[in-house]
Amino acid sequence: MPTTGRKLRVFLCHASQDKPIVRELYQRLLTEDWIDPWLDKEKLFPGQDWELEIEKSVEATDAVIVFLSNASVMKEGYFQKELKKVLDIANEKPEGVIFLIPMRLDDC
Repeated sequence: MPTTGRKLRVFLCHASQDKPIVRELYQRLLTEDWIDPWLDKEKLFPGQDWELEIEKSVEATDAVIVFLSNASVMKEGYFQKELKKVLDIANEKPEGVIFLIPMRLDDC
């Protein structure tokens, strides 16, 4: 938990096909008073530049949960681009810092 007194910012990185289960976890995380989860469908507003907002959110987050599934690992497109950005940021973190948290949804 951050020592600044603010909530832990957690970005939920997922493929669109996994949205129902990710949304369920998002709702559970919202019940924790020390976590501020970020889910695109809940945090983006109509008309926003969603790619820019996602990039800013990833850069400002404390941790990223990457949801891995058959859908996500076989998918080409934005999920892979988002994952690359997450990995680039993870590589900049000091050794031992927990930033990237993989969550396997199925036998992928």
